[in-house]
Amino acid sequence: MKLCIIFRPLLFYLLLCYGKKFALSTDQAATTTTPQQQPLLYSIEVDIAQRESTSEIIYNVEFDGAETFVCRKGYVIREVWKRDKLLWKYEKDAYPDKVYIITGSDGKRTANVRYPYDELVVEVDLSVKQSNDWVIYQRYDQEDIDLFICKTGYLISKVKKGQAVVWQWQQGLDYPNRVIIHKDEHGKKMATVKFPGDEHILLILDVAVRQSTNEVDYVKDQHGIDAFIPKPGYRIHRVVKNGKFVWECQDGIYPDRINIVYDENGRPIARFKFPDAVPEAAPPVAAPPPEVAPPPPPPPEIKERSGMQLDLMAKEPTQYYNYEDQGNVGTYTPYDTVAFNSIMKKNSTIWSTRDKKKYATLVVRDGVKKCKSFNNVSLQHLDGSYTHLTYDKGNWVEISKELILNIKFQNTVRYDYSEEHDLGIFTPKHDCVFKNVRLQRSCSCGRRTGDRDFWHGGKEKITRRVVTNYHFNMDREKYLSIFVEGGEVFHYRSPTGQYGWDQISNEMVLDLKKKDNTYRFYYAAYDQLPTYVGNYNFVFTAIVNGNEHIWQGEKGQYANLVYTDCSDQKEDPDNLAIVLTDETKILLQKSGGRWVKSDEFPGFDLDILEQYSTTTISYAQNTDATAHSFTTKNIFLIKRVLDECKEIWKAENKSQYARKVILFGDQLIIKPHLGQRIEYEKKDRKWVKKVLEQQN
Repeated sequence: MKLCIIFRPLLFYLLLCYGKKFALSTDQAATTTTPQQQPLLYSIEVDIAQRESTSEIIYNVEFDGAETFVCRKGYVIREVWKRDKLLWKYEKDAYPDKVYIITGSDGKRTANVRYPYDELVVEVDLSVKQSNDWVIYQRYDQEDIDLFICKTGYLISKVKKGQAVVWQWQQGLDYPNRVIIHKDEHGKKMATVKFPGDEHILLILDVAVRQSTNEVDYVKDQHGIDAFIPKPGYRIHRVVKNGKFVWECQDGIYPDRINIVYDENGRPIARFKFPDAVPEAAPPVAAPPPEVAPPPPPPPEIKERSGMQLDLMAKEPTQYYNYEDQGNVGTYTPYDTVAFNSIMKKNSTIWSTRDKKKYATLVVRDGVKKCKSFNNVSLQHLDGSYTHLTYDKGNWVEISKELILNIKFQNTVRYDYSEEHDLGIFTPKHDCVFKNVRLQRSCSCGRRTGDRDFWHGGKEKITRRVVTNYHFNMDREKYLSIFVEGGEVFHYRSPTGQYGWDQISNEMVLDLKKKDNTYRFYYAAYDQLPTYVGNYNFVFTAIVNGNEHIWQGEKGQYANLVYTDCSDQKEDPDNLAIVLTDETKILLQKSGGRWVKSDEFPGFDLDILEQYSTTTISYAQNTDATAHSFTTKNIFLIKRVLDECKEIWKAENKSQYARKVILFGDQLIIKPHLGQRIEYEKKDRKWVKKVLEQQN
């Protein structure tokens, strides 16, 4: 993936609002400086087929099944792809910073780009107790509660009951994302709006979906036990498997963890761990009855097309089809009314059919850089199936969709190779899959790494994603990662100065002296609290600072997020916040030359000009970009608020540390963790504290 430099973060807000007319050229950016030499802003390509977080993108599956790709600090989106298909491209005005994949009322999943200020607001009618395109309605009979919760990408501006207005957003407030109808202490029904992060959201957990989401962490421990752990702010209310009922909370006590274990016959059993309410080994819940497969849906209607012949020696678009080439690969795509029923090489037939459902709507060939020779052709048919052909001993023969990937090569007819931030990513095309991954070269000249057969999938295992830095800077340490469907990941390394490859664990020791991005972790150097984030499934088992030992995880205890209080003026930390894979947080403080456990983490500085989310701050805007909110994540609090590095407010003591800051126009609201809110107003370019009446 190639990155484009746009401009420095001090102009970030202008770019988002007004687009590229404020962007500096690369040459301008090289000669323009800021007092703190802030990092440049980059535009990136997002491939929604690559469902995982990277050093530029945070990937999540939301509670409603929507998938989100959200830019990390310093990045905006230039193009959106799905494998080799371009879905969206920047043309003018603002750059988006996220992509939502949402299921519409017609059941189709569509990808939408969204902007930092583009949270769509909707009205909720409490008299209409059913779900729609933007709100999900849920009824909890045991608790006598009705819940209206926004789908991903929506917030609430007004709550009505028929024509009567129950609640309405006002200037300076956040937008809520749900409404709860419940009984007060007198048994009277009342409606309460709730904001993201308020209290608990009740979830329906499908144990057949074994992946982490924004609401639930999925982990597999060393004993092979699958565990689902709700994240802070969420509770599991109902459990299903592929939509079929397994369990529902009846007494208001929700499990802290659900383990899936297997009996002697290999059948899954769910075991629930409740908060000090029942023993850890809770009675097993019976597995659901055997599933009966629903009847297959009727085949989609295939629109008939006229057949035509294609000569692969032609490498130009015509009035009947489009032609594009990339590297050594050429692609032919017929227009809507025609399809290919015969593929030729001059006067020699490669493939033909009389079955109209098998007419080809896509033809891909190799050998574009050669005058005549090509040896591989792939076809996609009208009915959605594929045919793969190769030239062998003078004949064109059909071959399997199961591929042997040689990472020496890059783009081919049957797989793509893309580059992203000094990483090469191999992804199979069409219906192909990788069954074998190797490095095999015909010439040994200048080799730093040895050839190797890395992985064989056997009869059942496949991979659709292989990541490596093999093609970059041969003097650097080389890595290769193979992501097997089902959750397994295999990592290999070829160290600098050593010939050959070794398989390595996903476990590593984090050295805080390393303040740069590596293959195995991402370092968010410019967040409010510099943070180390494990890439892929890499985890930290211990933390050191050069020769100083700081933390060692217990057996089975892994961290994937480490916050520090380092800064430009302070290289070595005095405080750490370690977030484990089960969301447990460990706070450490350096005292008397030793690292000891702590109950708190120092507050940090927030600059209201830095209007984007980070590992420490969740940032949001209203639709017209007039109100901005900054909410701290995890256990962190704000001790000082700045405006372009100039101090506006500073907490007098720890009880005043702030959880949230709201900016709208020339008004600023600071909400301390404890005590009364603090307000400022901007007059004559200076922030002036407002005098508020004492709140009772």
